[in-house]
Amino acid sequence: MRERLDHQWRLDPETGCWNWQGFLDRGYGHIYAKRKSGRMGVRAAYKVAYEEYVGPVPDGLELDHLCRNRACVNPAHLEPVTRTENINRSEWQPVKNREKTACDRGHPYVEGSFKVYGHDGHRKCMVCNKMTCLDFYYRRTGRPHLSPLHGERLVASAS
Repeated sequence: MRERLDHQWRLDPETGCWNWQGFLDRGYGHIYAKRKSGRMGVRAAYKVAYEEYVGPVPDGLELDHLCRNRACVNPAHLEPVTRTENINRSEWQPVKNREKTACDRGHPYVEGSFKVYGHDGHRKCMVCNKMTCLDFYYRRTGRPHLSPLHGERLVASAS
């Protein structure tokens, strides 16, 4: 198996990554190899490489790409971590949003200044929400006002 693995990756001298040259799916390399059940099947190449060069992944843990390169199969760039740790380290948008301390317009996220919505728990700034509602109201009624969103004086349109 090691010989098959070694023919499928190329070293990136700048990063030290062993970039998979075989089949990729969503950025991850895949190889036809023996599964835990003993039957042959398609498996993630980075997992096969880790098991071949380091040993089995401990129960309850998964491999995290420290280099953030999904095509990398270098065992030195892989670390067994819990699923929670792997998600927290990721570039996944909900993780990034959770770390924000203010909305996109700069209003701070403090207790009572936002509401949590949806199954993913995204936050909505109540100051921005109020400005959007007022802006919609004044535009709809045609009354002149200073737009809180655009900072411009709006005049009723001639309809």
